[in-house]
Amino acid sequence: MRFLCSIIALVSLAGTTARAAGAAAGEPPRAGAALVSATRQTAFTIPFRIEPPESPTAQPVEVQLHVSSNGGANWEIAARVKPDKAAFVFRAPRDGEYWYSIRTVDGQGVTRPDGPLQPQLKVTVDTIAPRLDLTASRGPAGEIIARWQAVDPHLKLNSFKLEYQARPSDPWERVAVDAPSPAMKHTLSGETTWWPRASGGPLLVRAEITDEAGNPAVCQAVVKESAAPLTASGPANPGDRVSSGALGNNTRWNADRSTNDTLSRAQAPSQPDPTPNWRMASSGSSLIGDQSGAIDSLSRGGPPGSPLDFSRLPMGARPRMVNARAFELEYEIDSIGTSGVSKIELWGTRDGGQTWSVFGIDTDNRSPVVVNLEAEGIYGFRVVAQSGSGLSGRTPAAGDLPDIWIGIDLTKPVVKLARAEMAPDAGELVIEWEATDDVLDTRPISLSFSIAAQGPWTPIAAGLENTGSYRWRLDSRVPDRIYLRLDARDEAGNVGSFETAEPVALDRQRPEGRIRGIRAVGPGAAN
Repeated sequence: MRFLCSIIALVSLAGTTARAAGAAAGEPPRAGAALVSATRQTAFTIPFRIEPPESPTAQPVEVQLHVSSNGGANWEIAARVKPDKAAFVFRAPRDGEYWYSIRTVDGQGVTRPDGPLQPQLKVTVDTIAPRLDLTASRGPAGEIIARWQAVDPHLKLNSFKLEYQARPSDPWERVAVDAPSPAMKHTLSGETTWWPRASGGPLLVRAEITDEAGNPAVCQAVVKESAAPLTASGPANPGDRVSSGALGNNTRWNADRSTNDTLSRAQAPSQPDPTPNWRMASSGSSLIGDQSGAIDSLSRGGPPGSPLDFSRLPMGARPRMVNARAFELEYEIDSIGTSGVSKIELWGTRDGGQTWSVFGIDTDNRSPVVVNLEAEGIYGFRVVAQSGSGLSGRTPAAGDLPDIWIGIDLTKPVVKLARAEMAPDAGELVIEWEATDDVLDTRPISLSFSIAAQGPWTPIAAGLENTGSYRWRLDSRVPDRIYLRLDARDEAGNVGSFETAEPVALDRQRPEGRIRGIRAVGPGAAN
């Protein structure tokens, strides 16, 4: 008996294209090969086609979607539908690689095809954007030197783009960059040198890259005017980094320096929810934007027992941090019948999914739903829809995973400037600080200075890692007495600040001594 049902396409995957495993884009799929794809959507449709059976007794009455989240070691039935549905709706609780296989069941209970399950479709669900860093400086001859590094388990290497802009009103000009080495996989790093059309003035340099799922990462860097004492040797001054045409150049790609911990993304669960008739929208509404960086580079939450303790979350799960008790959640409702929707309930958990309760009802039955919470903590949310005829989706039970994790963090980081002293070579100011928070951002530190205690403040460096120290190379434009300010940002957007009460003296004069003469001492000394 031949196989009666097959996956015919993969849709709603943010513009990505499914293709047969091992087949290049544009090539015909190999017979029996699994389609592979990547998506940044957590909910998507898997259509299928039923071929005419060889006999009437083999006519299917049910179609099953089998899913494996561990490379085919274990399979679970994720959904069952009637043959006339022609598609499954699958919602992935977290990032990871999912394998799919479809079987039919006829009226006698015979399942086809028999034998071990084989993947017909492989989908990598990836909602995390690559981490992208960029620095740019001006060389002694006026050339621009840019260095970059992108890290992601699923980088799309040929999507990297480098541009610059001389003035805000000017169009962006493309910088020609050589193709990266095929040996690069998870880390893309390199540098290039070019001469801009407009010389001498400040420039804005922008780098862009996406991963295979379409998650974009953008980073910009400011290059100062040529009068600034910048050098082409060594890394560009971190203070020049700003993070949230056929041009001659010299590109150098660095070796792939990816490590295992960089690839430790969230793993897929063993059992997806078999009845997903609703889902939170993929965009976080008024929560936060795209999160860049691999999970291993982020802070791990507060100590056990604290409101922001992440230890009760499933492995690999990470909440979206919000610095407000009130916010909006967007959601979508699938499979709406002729009776419409009569009620939308918001269910929530505060203990990692062990217990659930109703947090509220969306009175207008239309996205978004407004959420008001009383205290800081880690919350999980799902919505349950009820039709006009009284049919309701399954309410969450102990052990169920939410559609989204939200962390409410209203506490600012605790920061302090510990020391600011001139380095022995008198050309650098060594700034040391302390910054602590349960959920610090990946690059949380910003330093600035002012000639007055009340500001205004001029940036020294932004987007620094919380290393505790920074060496600031001074130039002649920095005054001899300045006030310093330290800002530290957490993932929720809370900012803790510290300003020096007294100015810091920048004594850049190096004392020098010389012998002026000789004078005898003791008996017989000349008067």
